[in-house]
Amino acid sequence: MLFDALVVRTSVPATLHLANVAAGRTDAFWQFAGARADLLPGALLVTEAGGRISDAEGRPWTPESNSFLAAAPGVHAQAASTLSR
Repeated sequence: MLFDALVVRTSVPATLHLANVAAGRTDAFWQFAGARADLLPGALLVTEAGGRISDAEGRPWTPESNSFLAAAPGVHAQAASTLSR
């Protein structure tokens, strides 16, 4: 993983990014704030495809969490470690 994370801004729905994680086209997606309802369908897609869902610190994610991380199982731990710095 990178030593530092880069801030990226996109204007498409989070569900599109999460569909790409579920399909294996993207390794990870994270979000620190925003529409929670937009995350629920994508979280289901990632989970059903075998990916991992948590908050950015690796704790179990709920719609009340302050952050969101979806990642392939092989990079989830390192992504959570990088984002929680």
